[in-house]
Amino acid sequence: TIITIALLLVIFAKQTLLIAAPPTPIPENIRAKIDPRVLHALAAEDARPQAVIIRMTTPAAIPARLNLPDDVVARRSIIRQTLQTLAENSQRGVRTVLAQAESAGQASDIRPFWILNAVAATAGRDTILTLAARDDVAFIRPDEIITLPPFSADEIGRTGTAPEWGVAKIGADAVWQSLG
Repeated sequence: TIITIALLLVIFAKQTLLIAAPPTPIPENIRAKIDPRVLHALAAEDARPQAVIIRMTTPAAIPARLNLPDDVVARRSIIRQTLQTLAENSQRGVRTVLAQAESAGQASDIRPFWILNAVAATAGRDTILTLAARDDVAFIRPDEIITLPPFSADEIGRTGTAPEWGVAKIGADAVWQSLG
């Protein structure tokens, strides 16, 4: 009977070890940097890796002191190179974390975006929390497709001379004017 009790204790102990511990609470300073939809998905018991956009704290902006030439092609080239260099430098730490996580099977589909200074990736809970804890990460949101509702030309109020409604809505026409 003592042997039976000992065997039962060993079996019970092994089963107890197999039960996953609940995830540790996420500190508020990290929670604040993660979109609630991502947090909700990560809180699920069977949380799967999430497709996210990791936005850097350094904005993708052209420095005011940048001396741009009058030639449109040269100006665009300088702006593109400036934004690519800024993104490469500011994303280095995040891309290193993601590359290590990818090697460990904890991240995939890593894609840097210089035009908005962000990195898209599919990552697990621990990797997302590690990234959110970094000072160079502004926020993490879902990588999602946003579908516009149907609309007609009458609803937009196109006049033929004004830019397309979506162009004006995102301010692209102002960017185009400043680039020449």
